[in-house]
Amino acid sequence: MRGSLHALCFLALLVSGGRAARLAAGPLQALGSTVLASHGQAGGELRRPGDVEGPKVVVENLGVTFVGTTMQSLYNRTINSFLGIQFATADRFKYSELKTSLGTGNEDYPADHMGPKCWQNSMVGNFAEGDEDCLFLNVYVPADNATGGDKLPVMVFIHGGSFTSGDASLYLPTRLLDEDVILVVIQYRLGALGWLSLLNDEIPGNAGLSDQINALHWVQNYIAPFNGDPEKVTVFGQSAGSVSVSTLVAIPSTKGLFARAIAESGSSLEYWAIDEHPVQSATAFAELCGCDITDESTIADCLNKKSAAELTMCTSKSVATQQKNANLGFDGVSPVVQPNGTVTNPLIEMLPADYMAQRLSNNVTFMSGCVRDEGSYVYALMLEAYLKPNNLTTNGDYLANQAIPDVLKAAGIDDSTRVLSQALTDTFFPGVDMTDIDAITPGMIDLMGMLFLKSGTYNFAKMHSRYYKTDTYFYTFDFVSENSLFDLMFIDPPFDGGVTHADELMYLFSLPTELTDAQRLTSKRLVKLWTNFAKTGEPSAQADSELGLPVWKKFTEEEPNYLLIEDKLEMKKNYPERYTIEMQLAYPTTPAPPTDPPAETVLKTEYDDLKKQSDAFMACMIVFIVLFVASTGGAVFFYLKTR
Repeated sequence: MRGSLHALCFLALLVSGGRAARLAAGPLQALGSTVLASHGQAGGELRRPGDVEGPKVVVENLGVTFVGTTMQSLYNRTINSFLGIQFATADRFKYSELKTSLGTGNEDYPADHMGPKCWQNSMVGNFAEGDEDCLFLNVYVPADNATGGDKLPVMVFIHGGSFTSGDASLYLPTRLLDEDVILVVIQYRLGALGWLSLLNDEIPGNAGLSDQINALHWVQNYIAPFNGDPEKVTVFGQSAGSVSVSTLVAIPSTKGLFARAIAESGSSLEYWAIDEHPVQSATAFAELCGCDITDESTIADCLNKKSAAELTMCTSKSVATQQKNANLGFDGVSPVVQPNGTVTNPLIEMLPADYMAQRLSNNVTFMSGCVRDEGSYVYALMLEAYLKPNNLTTNGDYLANQAIPDVLKAAGIDDSTRVLSQALTDTFFPGVDMTDIDAITPGMIDLMGMLFLKSGTYNFAKMHSRYYKTDTYFYTFDFVSENSLFDLMFIDPPFDGGVTHADELMYLFSLPTELTDAQRLTSKRLVKLWTNFAKTGEPSAQADSELGLPVWKKFTEEEPNYLLIEDKLEMKKNYPERYTIEMQLAYPTTPAPPTDPPAETVLKTEYDDLKKQSDAFMACMIVFIVLFVASTGGAVFFYLKTR
């Protein structure tokens, strides 16, 4: 989601060895020069061929010789870096087209600095920045494996950022490239420019998805000269990037583009992952931008006349407006279903869950998981964007009676009967003073983590294991350290964010300069697991006593194994038991939610009513919130069940 991938978050961690909240102005002011000194100036015009020194790769099919630069991994391995390679071009709102030529005669093509980022709101001020010509990728190759020998597995990373922010420059290879893999980091169009849809050929939607698909085509066509193996491509992503990965797994048009996939914190089953009313969202967006909304043609004409900066600022305004009204803010900026007959060459013709259930999806090896406190970021956003602006943090009546229904509303559920709200209160807030904002915080972190990230991620893994023969692996990242991105997402963190959304990325890409022994070991473990998966399809086939890695058992519905990543790594079962982990930590007597409910329930009528009311939510998340009364004690619980 957006905050997890801001440049400020990652780059501040690069130059700080202490707790992020204690960063002084000095290191922050040095961020730009730190990056530029290593990689050349980001952004700017597309480079022209010229005489450049550096590692070279001839790609005859593109008609150029890429001339890159070098950098060192954290363990002093030389990395050949080929930056700012244009892989596609696109007209506004339209699908991108793969770039099949960059020159003639294999002349030098400077690839020594980042390409311009796609349009997004700046993190250092209220203004837009970017370029519509932004479809660039970076390729990182171990220098000692750059030519000859066995072809290397390729890992293609799709960044997150709520589909509205992020760029390739944030994700450096200094950890992953200590292993024998190639890393490719891509960019795709963001916000309205990447995802707005009128469900017609003028503004079809899913433009950003077309960019991701073309990047994968580029890897298939052109990675071999970099010594990459196109048959061993792993696509991986986090948050919105994780939703993208699971979407790419689900849709059949991507078959053959990758062999493995890793989805970190999010799936296409999340409520926010699909805009179910794209034309309505686009119309509201156009009106917010000052357009005449008489008809779709008028809307398209107006939006095409707006500058990219105007559309980007309208995107920010739209997201803020939605959030202030208890909406997550994804309307108009997320993937859409394009039913047959609406657009030429639809990319998503049905819900990803339906592709999966009909066994039309990619039969690839799949790994996914979440962090312990996914909900801390979502809840903090709710505090900052909705509760505080509406003066609700001290309104005990609201907190006790309306807060949970508002959370459900944001998840697409109209709980007018309050039956589900009461069930969730009993499960996530047992014995808690619901009028006290501090007292309900642990439960809200758990509830929002389950609703908006954990359940969808888990249920996608369940569907994959149910319908496909390839292996499935699941994890939870619960490693607690003194560094967390949560402290950088908010100027004044409203509470302890725990192990927050995106924290695992610190250990895969870039770390603070001074690490504790435990942090260093955790980084080595994650890098080994992720790259093992890319190499063989098995993250840990054999125990590794040096790193403390157990054999990572496969996930199946019959044996729902998952890897618990803390200071110690161990295999566990029944991940939904951790949906109330914050409450269990804050209030040790809190029971874990049961995973095997009684066969009968006295609340079947209420459940059937809720199912009808929230059909859209259930279709997107493939989650049924089932209410039942335990056979003893009369306590109300719920469990999550896929279709």
